[in-house]
Amino acid sequence: ASSLRGNRFVIFVDALNETVPPDFWRTYLPALRAAVARYSHVALAVSCRDTYLDVVDDGSERTHYVVETHPGFVGREVEATQRFFEHYGLPAPRIPILMRQFSVTLFLRLYCESLQHEQGAIGPVGHEGRVKIFERYLDSKIDSVSRRIDASAASNYQLTNAKTLVRAVVDAILDEMASRGSEGVSIARAQQLTHELAGDHAARLIGVLNDEGILSRERLYVDGHSEDGVRIAFQAFADYLLLRRRLTNIIDPRTDAALIEWLREECSWGIAEAAAVTLPERFGVELIDLLGH
Repeated sequence: ASSLRGNRFVIFVDALNETVPPDFWRTYLPALRAAVARYSHVALAVSCRDTYLDVVDDGSERTHYVVETHPGFVGREVEATQRFFEHYGLPAPRIPILMRQFSVTLFLRLYCESLQHEQGAIGPVGHEGRVKIFERYLDSKIDSVSRRIDASAASNYQLTNAKTLVRAVVDAILDEMASRGSEGVSIARAQQLTHELAGDHAARLIGVLNDEGILSRERLYVDGHSEDGVRIAFQAFADYLLLRRRLTNIIDPRTDAALIEWLREECSWGIAEAAAVTLPERFGVELIDLLGH
């Protein structure tokens, strides 16, 4: 690349924030940069979700980079929405879609896939909050997974049982992540949890959850070493699901001291961001008020 075109060869590491654990890069990014810096014809580029910048870097590492903010579809949301809706066979929205999340590629894809599954050609009819969109996406994917693992289901009763099983598996994996304070879990542990619920169908069920975009199978840094693991495919969706599990059976978050302490001291920035959206929509309370700031 360098000799033929006069350009540097670029090593690009996308989404540092999706590494488990995210602070892995506090040690290894400076080491990687130092290794690359020895070669004038090689360049290093990385990307990170802005809410995780202080997790992957204490501030000193960024001084070695040209720092830019990727705008996503900002300023081109209408064009992006039209193209995505056309791709998924959805009619154009009847009113302007004003949510800032539609400037994020993955969120727009998630939104369209959930609509395609639930409404077909009807399309969106008005404004929806992020919680409702995430819930519809989860329902659509669980329905798709259930139909695939029990293709012979001849009644609603059988399909309902399949959905109950899939939800139980997803919840078990989320509970494991929450108990470990991690956004990923080893594939061995995920399969063990799934086997306890689904028996010999465990491997197939994890595979279908991966195919349908709920889980993503990849190498994760777990317990001090790299191994095969699974994580929720879209991090903002993962943050919401982990928060959702923690809010299960909570009637009023303002009276739950353990939840408040978890949100204040222990949860990730992404989960706090999800709480800032979810708590007002579900409970009518702002995160900043709940935490007493």
